[in-house]
Amino acid sequence: MNNPIKLIAFDLFGVVISEGHMVSNALMPLLPTGTEKSLVKSHYQAYTLGMMSEEEFWQNIGQTQNTPVRLLFLDSFELDPIYEKVISALKQNYELAILSNLANRMGRISNKEIRI
Repeated sequence: MNNPIKLIAFDLFGVVISEGHMVSNALMPLLPTGTEKSLVKSHYQAYTLGMMSEEEFWQNIGQTQNTPVRLLFLDSFELDPIYEKVISALKQNYELAILSNLANRMGRISNKEIRI
């Protein structure tokens, strides 16, 4: 039987990367106490939609692009424990892709670890 499925796409957050709520669970704990989550989320959304640069995002939440918070945030991306097994099994027969609203610059950084 000819399999009509040629490509399998995975969502990045909550599927490939274990954490699905990056702002709430990964970024907010790194920011100073009293930082408004709604403010951070709105700026993060604008950033991921391409409405502001990465530098503007960090400035708008009271940080700089060279802040240690940025590196800690990017380092918090952890692959799901079964990711490697799933990818190894599927890549033999399918094209694999990732869909995400992760901003382009951050995406290039995390692509090194994801290997799709």
